[in-house]
Amino acid sequence: MNEENKRILICLNSLEIGGVETACFTQIKEYARRNYEVYVLAGKGIYVEKIEKLSNVHFIEFDYEHKNGIEIAKIDFVVDILKKYKIDLVYIHKLECILSVFPACILSKIPYIAYLHMGILNTYEWYLGNLNITKAFLKAYFQNAYKIIGIAEQTIEENRELFDIEEGKYKLIPNSIDFKEFCNNNLQDNDSNKLLLITRLDKDKGNGIKNAIEFFKEYKNYKTDVTMDIIGDGAEKEKVEKEIQNQGLNIKLLGPKNNVSEFIRDYGIILGVGRCIQEAIAMKKLGMIVGYNDFNGPVVYENIIDVAKTNFSGRGLNKKDYKQTVKWLIDLTSDQLKEIIDKNYNWLYENRNIENNIYEVKNMTKAKEHVAKLNYSNLLRILFEEIGNMQRKYNKDVKNAWDIKESTEEFYLNREKWDKNQLQEKDKQISELTKSIAELEKSKKDKSSKFFEKIKYIIKKQ
Repeated sequence: MNEENKRILICLNSLEIGGVETACFTQIKEYARRNYEVYVLAGKGIYVEKIEKLSNVHFIEFDYEHKNGIEIAKIDFVVDILKKYKIDLVYIHKLECILSVFPACILSKIPYIAYLHMGILNTYEWYLGNLNITKAFLKAYFQNAYKIIGIAEQTIEENRELFDIEEGKYKLIPNSIDFKEFCNNNLQDNDSNKLLLITRLDKDKGNGIKNAIEFFKEYKNYKTDVTMDIIGDGAEKEKVEKEIQNQGLNIKLLGPKNNVSEFIRDYGIILGVGRCIQEAIAMKKLGMIVGYNDFNGPVVYENIIDVAKTNFSGRGLNKKDYKQTVKWLIDLTSDQLKEIIDKNYNWLYENRNIENNIYEVKNMTKAKEHVAKLNYSNLLRILFEEIGNMQRKYNKDVKNAWDIKESTEEFYLNREKWDKNQLQEKDKQISELTKSIAELEKSKKDKSSKFFEKIKYIIKKQ
């Protein structure tokens, strides 16, 4: 096999705008530059258009959601993809992907890389509950990976302690920047009167958005011509718009963008958390961390190492005062600002350049030997146990549906004064509940009785 033309599969649940998605897109571009044949198995999103324009990169649309536990058809689909495109190595970037991809890799005997993108600690319980998987299944996923890549030391340490995995399995590779895209060759004086907030407009970003607005208001008290725009989208968009309107602020929402570098160029100060702060520094702009809880203020050379340890999120850093930060900013001379920007840029280029921060498996023979040594009997046992977990969920869903139906009927029978329309509506609700119960029971029966047959079928195809 030509070591310079490996076939890899990149797995993530969405290609919408977000820190993980942007980090993956950056990696995809770099792998393509290195002559990898890259297949991207993901849900649709704003990055699809850009991915489809890249040489050596192929997008395959896939919905990773398993509504009722493990869905064999989805595992089978991934197995077919691995076989059809002769995939050598799989990169799994989101835990939402593992119900489909982890079993497919095991059944196909393909090595995989597990990524830890979590910037927030203590989130595994949420994943266990919302993905309907057991801790044993998640532990098996991490234990049998060829390598686990973490973006921050604390993320790796949490995973290692929680799942009792040897230290040598991990490698620290921070999310990095494509300096070919995020470059600013037409430098002019940075207009510190123009602020740009880059963020998802979702609940978890709410404090940061509030902090950005408060900073903008304080800054405007000193410089009336200061402006602020917001790039991003999300479930809280209407709430943010309403808050801006209620406060009578002249803040424009520009919507989501897949060419954010072209916008950063036109602003002097970039606000946000995580990746967009790195992008600002790469574009030789002043980055201001708005935080997930408290406002953390500007990134300067004296704090950039500590900031980088948090993946530029600001978590664990000291809270900054809006008024003091504005005063510091106003007192900065143009030479002082240039020194901060240049020092930040030089540090970032040396430490967060994607060319030096991407994981490659140089020895595929060693990776295949790792896969050959896996305990497949134990892995299949864990997979079967997950089906048991799925059946228990079905039983609970069916019981809940029956309880609702019975309580509805009891309530219905004791209401003698309802008019005809109300009675028809209740009849409709009971009919729908009865249908739902029948579908749940049928699904449970079909999946439990056919599971072993499906597994055998998939194995025979290898």
